[in-house]
Amino acid sequence: MKRAEKKDLIRLRFIVGYLGEQLKPAWWNSSFFAPGSTAFLAPIFSKTTILAQYHGLQEAASKIHDERIGIGTSVFHLFRLPDVIERELHYFIRDSENMGGACKRAYQHI
Repeated sequence: MKRAEKKDLIRLRFIVGYLGEQLKPAWWNSSFFAPGSTAFLAPIFSKTTILAQYHGLQEAASKIHDERIGIGTSVFHLFRLPDVIERELHYFIRDSENMGGACKRAYQHI
């Protein structure tokens, strides 16, 4: 997968994730983008707070999408992609340069 495609997928997850938490009624019950979330996560994940937000959001959204769409070998959605792609996205975002850049660009759209 190309670097630009990875950035776009991560950015899209951040944007949809933010909307899913902020819209009333919320699409899922999580608050990884609430004003106090960084203060809550930072003591535990001081160097990887954004990564913790990303994976927490992904799990919360996956759960709801899986309940509605289902889980199977050929069933995918924005928050549950084939394992190879999920690994690529994880390795991409855990790199500190990519993590900060993807998050900044996503927050600009929110």
